[in-house]
Amino acid sequence: MFAHLTSQLETEVQTALKVLAMNEAVRDLLISQHEFLGNRPASLPPDSGTGEQISHTLGTLIPNIPSKLDWQVYDHCAAVTRIYAAYERFVSDLVGEYIRMLPRLYATYAELPLTLTRQHRRGIGHILLKLGETGRYKNIEEEVIVTQLAEGLSGASSYTLLTEAFFIDRQNLRFEVLTRLFGSLGFEGSARFIESHAAISNFISQERAEGSSAKNELQSFVDYRNQAAHKKVENLLSKDETGAVGRFICALGRALADLVTNQTYRRHMELKHYSVLLKIKETHYSGKVVIGIPAKGVTLKVGDEVLIWGKRVFRSATLQSIQLDGADSPETEGDGSREVGIKLSDKAPKASELCRLEIPPEAPKELQLDLTESIPSSANTADSDLSEATEEEPSSMEPEEGTAAS
Repeated sequence: MFAHLTSQLETEVQTALKVLAMNEAVRDLLISQHEFLGNRPASLPPDSGTGEQISHTLGTLIPNIPSKLDWQVYDHCAAVTRIYAAYERFVSDLVGEYIRMLPRLYATYAELPLTLTRQHRRGIGHILLKLGETGRYKNIEEEVIVTQLAEGLSGASSYTLLTEAFFIDRQNLRFEVLTRLFGSLGFEGSARFIESHAAISNFISQERAEGSSAKNELQSFVDYRNQAAHKKVENLLSKDETGAVGRFICALGRALADLVTNQTYRRHMELKHYSVLLKIKETHYSGKVVIGIPAKGVTLKVGDEVLIWGKRVFRSATLQSIQLDGADSPETEGDGSREVGIKLSDKAPKASELCRLEIPPEAPKELQLDLTESIPSSANTADSDLSEATEEEPSSMEPEEGTAAS
């Protein structure tokens, strides 16, 4: 559902890592060949070849080379701050898209989760006190947001939520701040969901020592970012370690996208925005192969995305293969009596169902305020800059088994 956002995050992180690798290669070349390049003639003979021309061009850079340590510090700071900016933007865009979806998931403002409406009203109150011709909220009009809030409170079927109201906390997006943000949006157990997500678990098991966690990784990353932006840099990350940080941020992005997707799909299921494809009669190979009878007229194709829906399970999966009478088939149409074997990309328990979302057509879009500077620029704001903090919403529930794909 949010693949475009995770793809954008991964592209931005990879760009930062490629620039870091390129700078390191150029730096090593200039330093290792300093004497040779520095002794090149001031001018080239007319018959100089390509190699001599390249050497001469590189030689002109020698007088202006910073010290190796200064260059490394600069590259470290640039990479860390840029990766943090990509992470911050991803969270902002993800939350913004989810907020714009909410009027389709909850018919009226009163139906929204209590934690969400509480934060929305609190955020609007904060913003109203800060409005002015300058500052973070200079593009927000008082009359507009008051009118929109009044329409929501009146029970109107069309309402608009102010995205900026969920970003009044000016702290860096550490783990506690991140989970508090999603808690204010009505996501219960987000910390456990993130820590147990497959992308995070795989990163920890493959690249970190036992006992590490998403919370610790994010804490360390934000500390490096704050030092890079505000303090004297005393600890430099190597190129490989910076790469690991980038991979962690991409894994965190996938976990957050799945968190939002999971909640969105659940709400659609509550609203009966789905059709049952088949009830699972048998499972094999730890639940990755299921057998059932598709309802009459139901079409199944290899590559289809489906939802595994049961009493204690909710997750998405892809149809990897279909078998009819022991033979592979790219697709089938149910007749209400013929059994079908299906290989899934994820496990399904017996007594669950395979479903397909059938979301009603979107109503005409309401006017939505632009998300302008919803998260303050962290290049200029560190934790120590805080004048106020957001109270943490308690969360007592944990997510059910499974995650949905983004």
